[in-house]
Amino acid sequence: MSFVPNKLKNLASNLGVMNVARKYYLKKYYENLEDKFHEYRESGKVPMPDTLIWEPTGKCNLRCRMCYINFAVTTKVREMTLDEFKIMINKIPSLKKIMMIGGELFLRKDIFDMLEFLRTKGILATVATNATLLKPDMIEKLAEYKDMTNVTVSVDGPEKIHNQIRGKEFAFQRSMENIKEMRKKGLFVNVVSVITKENIDYFPDLIKVIKESGANYMELEYERIYNAEIVKKTSEILGIPHTIDNFPIVGTDNSLMPEYTIERLRISMDAAENMAKKVGMTVGYMPFDFKENLEDYYHRSTETDREHFCKHLFIPRIDCSGNFIFCFAIKKPMGNILTQNFEEVWYGEEFTKFRDTFLNNKVLPICETCEKMIICKKSDKKVTVAQKLDIPIEVKNTDPKTENAYETVYAGNN
Repeated sequence: MSFVPNKLKNLASNLGVMNVARKYYLKKYYENLEDKFHEYRESGKVPMPDTLIWEPTGKCNLRCRMCYINFAVTTKVREMTLDEFKIMINKIPSLKKIMMIGGELFLRKDIFDMLEFLRTKGILATVATNATLLKPDMIEKLAEYKDMTNVTVSVDGPEKIHNQIRGKEFAFQRSMENIKEMRKKGLFVNVVSVITKENIDYFPDLIKVIKESGANYMELEYERIYNAEIVKKTSEILGIPHTIDNFPIVGTDNSLMPEYTIERLRISMDAAENMAKKVGMTVGYMPFDFKENLEDYYHRSTETDREHFCKHLFIPRIDCSGNFIFCFAIKKPMGNILTQNFEEVWYGEEFTKFRDTFLNNKVLPICETCEKMIICKKSDKKVTVAQKLDIPIEVKNTDPKTENAYETVYAGNN
């Protein structure tokens, strides 16, 4: 699957056809991934990757309410040096794109040196940031890489809501100012907003401010909710010890259900889409098929007769120390890029066993609401995570706005 140049994406955005272009590209992207999956099922062979997910740091300057990362664990992990970063990149000759995701990567002082090295290798980059640490000189420097670098910024609501979720009074103002400056410099910027109980009634207001910032498009990401029991059950299924290092996410005894009804969610999504049309903003969802399969995602339903896979089966993830891990939630090291050849780990016995276990156990409890899970086949049979774990999942009566949600959401936005 070829990657779209930033110049072309900016052109689509400027012409107002980003929504159509984005849907077309993602459709082809997921079809390509599914082809890889079926080829793997038939041959047992995983292709060499053209994309890498890399965690530059386990540190972050914010502590967001919906973030399940256990920073007490991740902040203690050693970060590879610039020279080690170059070693990692050189060990993956098929690489065409790298996705840098944190933690907050601009806590590192050598990010621009890394981007410069990637440019010499002809590798594209996506950097994910909360954009609160960027300074004018940093944006100026970042703009030097605008033809090969995309920026993803997290913004979760209008000012008061965003700052409440992020836990810092300065968060919204800094992020929005820096998005505007990045766009002025020609950088391609998209915004990701996690759907939470705090912001569900404010999507139209959020879309208006994102449009005003000049961002190219935005995505509403369904909140992932974990508790200790589904983490433990996942560890048992995978045969991975249930330790804080292997599963460094904070999973308490909280409910697995959102604290809002599905009716309220639907109305809020409709309001968001209406506002997006009104102001000319491209809005999508994570997972890509979230709207079409809203019932399944909301009720945490897995369709047991469907074949499924995760994008991480074909897109390796490496942490800041060089360890091969599966995802941000399942971090048992399966090898290290600094001490081993890439192929030695990627095609090694441990990774192969993990892939087989993952695919032969249907959708893992920890993956129920993850945007990286891709379902291949249709089925009428469904089983909820509650049935699998014998956990009563109950929708809490904590939705006082449901009865008048339409008025609440649309007030002032007609």
